[in-house]
Amino acid sequence: MKNYYKILGVPETASPEEIKKAYKKLALQYHPDRNNDNTETTQKFKEATEAYETLTKGVPARRQVYENDIFNDFLRDFFGETYRPPFVQDPRERLKDYAEHLKEQQRIWIEERKKKKETLSQRQNDLESIIVQKEQARRTATIIYQCPALGTALGSGVLFYADQIEYGMASGAVAGVLTLIAYLVKRPIKQELKYLCQEHRMNTAELEGMAMVDDLVEEFERKL
Repeated sequence: MKNYYKILGVPETASPEEIKKAYKKLALQYHPDRNNDNTETTQKFKEATEAYETLTKGVPARRQVYENDIFNDFLRDFFGETYRPPFVQDPRERLKDYAEHLKEQQRIWIEERKKKKETLSQRQNDLESIIVQKEQARRTATIIYQCPALGTALGSGVLFYADQIEYGMASGAVAGVLTLIAYLVKRPIKQELKYLCQEHRMNTAELEGMAMVDDLVEEFERKL
């Protein structure tokens, strides 16, 4: 690697003003117009210009990078070419780290999806069990209240037809009470069943969508 301090003839502790002064001196000495475009002096002029721009423009960042490179060259001479400075990461290592980061993100995504699928599947099983129980409760209410109410109403009609007005009215009242009880018992069950079935359909659609995405990912990985 070029030693820009040596090219300009200044110490490594030189200030920007000292570097500028040394450059001006060399520029006047080696400028192509002063040397009839001599190849050797033109090359020295270019090296001096390169050294000056590196050590002054972008100070301190650009100069710090150059000095780090000098220090790293010294360490490579001492430790060997395999040495990698701790503060300068090889681009290949950065790509490797990024690839590992992506793999880790993919692993986390897969685990989260797996947990979500397990949670949804468990919820589906619970919903199916609850829906069966609610359906059974609704049928029970129908058998206990609504069927007797229907039978009593038919009996009331028969009594009215047989001119048993009082018994017919009493039977009709009983039928009305049983019908009201059946309504009050079955109504909340039907509402709850409605929401449970809606949740079950939404979970089913989400699980089907996740399965479709998994199939696409698997197919893409196979093509890779």
